[in-house]
Amino acid sequence: MNEYNNRGYLTVHSACEQGFDITKMIDNYQHLIESETNDGTNSTPLLIAAANGRLAHVQLLLQRNARINAITSKNLGVVEMAALGQHVPILEYLHEQHADKINVWKLLVKFLMCDMEKECVGAAKTIQKMTESKAEHRELAFTSGAVLSIIHVLKSELGCDAKEETLKCLLNVVGMEKVSEQFVACAGVSPLVKQVGSTSPQVAFFAGQNLKELAAKPKGAEDILHNSYVPLLLERARQIFEAENPDIAEWKALVPLCETVAVLCANEAHQKAIGSVKGFFELFVKTLNRCPDDLLIWNSIIKAISSVTAGNQQNQLSFIAADGGSCAIGLLNTKAKDQQIGLVDLIKSATVGNETTQKAILDQGVINTLMRLLKKHRTLDVQINVSTALKAIVGEDRHLQRQVPEEMGVPLLLEYLSHPSDELKFIGSEFVGQMAQGPRNEKDAITGGGGIIALVRLVQSEHERIVLSAIRTLRFLCLDVGYIPHKRSQNSLRDAKGLRFLVALLVYAKNEFIQVEAALTLASACVGNDKNYEFLSNHPDFNHIFILRLMYNENPDVRLLAGMALATFAYNNVAQQRILCDTNSIRFQLWHEFLESTNELYKCAAAFQVVVLARVMVDEAQAISCAMGIKALVDVLAKGTDDATLAFAADLTARLAHTRGGVPDATVAIGAVDHLARHLTSADEELKGNAAIALGFFTYLSAAEKSLLQHCRKNPELVDVLTKYARKIADSFMERWKHFEYIASVPVRHKSEPLPRRRMHDQPAVAMSMPSIALPKIPSKSKERGYTQEVTIASTRRKSISLPPIRGVKSLMAGNTTN
Repeated sequence: MNEYNNRGYLTVHSACEQGFDITKMIDNYQHLIESETNDGTNSTPLLIAAANGRLAHVQLLLQRNARINAITSKNLGVVEMAALGQHVPILEYLHEQHADKINVWKLLVKFLMCDMEKECVGAAKTIQKMTESKAEHRELAFTSGAVLSIIHVLKSELGCDAKEETLKCLLNVVGMEKVSEQFVACAGVSPLVKQVGSTSPQVAFFAGQNLKELAAKPKGAEDILHNSYVPLLLERARQIFEAENPDIAEWKALVPLCETVAVLCANEAHQKAIGSVKGFFELFVKTLNRCPDDLLIWNSIIKAISSVTAGNQQNQLSFIAADGGSCAIGLLNTKAKDQQIGLVDLIKSATVGNETTQKAILDQGVINTLMRLLKKHRTLDVQINVSTALKAIVGEDRHLQRQVPEEMGVPLLLEYLSHPSDELKFIGSEFVGQMAQGPRNEKDAITGGGGIIALVRLVQSEHERIVLSAIRTLRFLCLDVGYIPHKRSQNSLRDAKGLRFLVALLVYAKNEFIQVEAALTLASACVGNDKNYEFLSNHPDFNHIFILRLMYNENPDVRLLAGMALATFAYNNVAQQRILCDTNSIRFQLWHEFLESTNELYKCAAAFQVVVLARVMVDEAQAISCAMGIKALVDVLAKGTDDATLAFAADLTARLAHTRGGVPDATVAIGAVDHLARHLTSADEELKGNAAIALGFFTYLSAAEKSLLQHCRKNPELVDVLTKYARKIADSFMERWKHFEYIASVPVRHKSEPLPRRRMHDQPAVAMSMPSIALPKIPSKSKERGYTQEVTIASTRRKSISLPPIRGVKSLMAGNTTN
């Protein structure tokens, strides 16, 4: 019992090391409880049991009054010995049962500050395990000074193993508000950021994990950027990029570092600062090109770039300048589906709200690539990502706003309207609304495919943006250009109980835009539809007073939409005009500011409303308000420069072209036909089509018909545009145009050409006589129109026939005469 073996151990020491029962031994020989080893460490049985994780032995020895404060020759006590082996159960036992005799956490935290690698690693691993599972231990670690010990290790010259394990400890507690605050206040960010440049990818990885947590705190984020985080990250990325065969661990170290960038970019100033670092986008684009097919790594790099570009136009431009757009599009054609989703997000973030980057991406063929992706993968994540990206890329480009939905197709968009995803419902409604507008639209296909029913369901959505979009789309479906009612859509809206929901929104919705849009859609559903008008008139909740109240709203857009709703109700509807007149509330003054506005869209919208409502205005004469409205609208047609506004003005003019008597004539009298005819040659299809529809209605007026014929003679291609788009064209106009075409096709001899001579030996075609010549019928008013000359065709009978003057084709094309 009292003899040492060749290791310097007594039997009791060996039994504690190997886990043999020592009860009888220490009961019979109590002096063995405090016996020390003869190996130079002077370890007691308690210390050996703790070092080897023998909890039962530790409990037994302490029950037998073993000294709990015993230490080795290296000044290691029971806590340190247990910590070296990460024997958490022993430490928890000591803390719970003997806290009055020994402060476990104080000793652990002190042990972490040891300058020896092995001891520091042991302490760090033990603290990590103890703080991983129990919130109580995390609190004890903080109160025992763990934060200062961790900072000490990060600043020290200890190796990578010690720093890696220490960073893991920090990661367990840094989520606590007071821990992060103390860490930042004690200048811990600087040594932590330096670990980004560590030679160990594991150290860099865990440093990134902690930095991501601290970046969510305002002061922490500032300190991270102030300590050159981004340059260190770029240097690490450059080393990986330039390495011939970088280890996968090096790539994985980038994951939390890139995620930290994303968190930092939640602050606009930080986002701007990161994007302005020289070479950021160039290096990240190259890194993306070489990134391995590991989804976690891939998504982190994508997320970093996306977060820096999203919403910042300068950063978006920098990304495109670094060939980021072409890189992303090229990778879209080669990567797997999950990676493609990330690339689509990147393209979206680089284009939202930036017309320059949208154009650059479009020039690189992104639409075709995304459409192929959408058709290839019909899964939810792909549909959401691709569709939102397409919407972002389209932006305010009116051509693309129509082209993209057309390529997607009505069936797919109708599927979106009934999709569980709110994002797809919104996109579907927006794109369906685009396809329901303009001179060429898909109203029949949308309504026939159940689009009205699906949109009525969306009107009941909890999301306001979906409700607004669905209401607008229903409005577009109810009316064609020029306020021509689309009866099928109007009837479907009534049958789907959509009118009831719209009335409810008008009366009870809290959002004023939803109220006014509901009012305008109700009015659109009643234009030219007696059944809808009857339903609305009999509805107990509907009253024009709700719309009139909106005319006094603080928001000018709400007021203008409310005015449009009133004008639409009154449009070609005498009964509605009487109802509005009885309210004695329609005053010209409500529109005065819009008529004087420099905003052309406001101006022409107000002009139309004033003309339609002129009869019911109580503070201005009908003739004056009408004249002012018509002039304002024609002025926009004449001087406007924006195609979208001009298209809207042409649509409004088309509405006035078939309203009450006098209005179309007055519109023609101040030159509307000339301006509309000029727009027939526009490259913008909506403007061209709307102008053609308006002119088609005007052809029923003799003055407009005459003016339009003159324009068509100068440019015959205008007739093709008219017949392609116009809903109605007067028969008299087409007859006169065909007559002109016939006359213009007759061969004409030039005055300088001599008459052909017949030689004597030639046989006459008709024996010395000329029969009567069949000529086109000359209009009765030919004399008034300049047909005053007579040409005599000589024959042996001396018969004279009166003909119109012979004119060249050019003179006819110049429009000097009418047919």
